[in-house]
Amino acid sequence: MLSVLFISDLISKDNSYDAKEILHPGFTTKDIDEVIEFCNKNTIDILLVETGSINDISFAEFLVKFNNAIPSVKTVCIAEDITSIPKNFSNTGVFSLLSRDISYKELVSSLNFIKKGYNIFPSTQTSLIHSIDKLTNLTSRELEILNLLCQALSREEISKLLNITENTVKTHIQNILSKTEYKSISKLALDLLVRGNLREDSSDY
Repeated sequence: MLSVLFISDLISKDNSYDAKEILHPGFTTKDIDEVIEFCNKNTIDILLVETGSINDISFAEFLVKFNNAIPSVKTVCIAEDITSIPKNFSNTGVFSLLSRDISYKELVSSLNFIKKGYNIFPSTQTSLIHSIDKLTNLTSRELEILNLLCQALSREEISKLLNITENTVKTHIQNILSKTEYKSISKLALDLLVRGNLREDSSDY
């Protein structure tokens, strides 16, 4: 079960992240002591911190203090502008960085990957764009399976959901990797999430 504590520094807050997976007690980065106390008293997998700018000094100070206090909780930043990442941003201990533009479904999928230990950061590599363009070469079944993989489902879960064998799922994954020229299906799924290429229905690819 995914357990996420969400805090936001944005003045205008909405309820787009209100769900059973995400706790939203109303903290901001100014409430650092309360946030640490809350995480010490509750089982939290991920601290999701929303901010307008990752370049703010006080924001970086919050990340450093929290990660030094509770290194077991993965810190994920979600910001409106992630085009310019500060050179010393990695020194804050942040585990992943997401765009505020992603949908709730993409967010939860990303957080499930992060819980498993995968880092997610923006990518603008030409090879990535080239591979994503090749999604048009995938069959409808391959797209369906890729969409489920983007939701962090295992091969066993996919086989049960689609009523096919795990070996069939494995074969489809091998075909997906061959057509997209990726070596890792998890890396492909993460890159799709980062770029916002995950869709509600695989036919939308």
